[in-house]
Amino acid sequence: MDEIILAKVTDDSVYPPTEIEQALDAEFYIETLTSLYNNGEEAFSFMKKPLILQSSVSGGALDLNMTERKKITEYFDIPGKKYEFCNAYIEIMSKSEYIQTPRWLMDIRDFFQNEADLS
Repeated sequence: MDEIILAKVTDDSVYPPTEIEQALDAEFYIETLTSLYNNGEEAFSFMKKPLILQSSVSGGALDLNMTERKKITEYFDIPGKKYEFCNAYIEIMSKSEYIQTPRWLMDIRDFFQNEADLS
């Protein structure tokens, strides 16, 4: 996975649906997982020696086995963990000189701008 393509919510040909965690900047995502592991999040022990793939989006950034994928999914299913991850991600991103808005987010912005122009 190297690109996020938006689909209509009525489009049932897209499976499985992409979670927001899979559509983040790959570099910041990897750094966030590593930071959480270094701060005691044992579920991410695979970040000791991550197998990094060439991808601009988080969903394709790591070569994970099924167990490791399940650990990430279970982490995000725990109440408050998405918030914890988001805060760590934003902290890491805010320290970077390189911040680029993902194309899929610009597509959403354009969609709503066009809607506003029609009214």
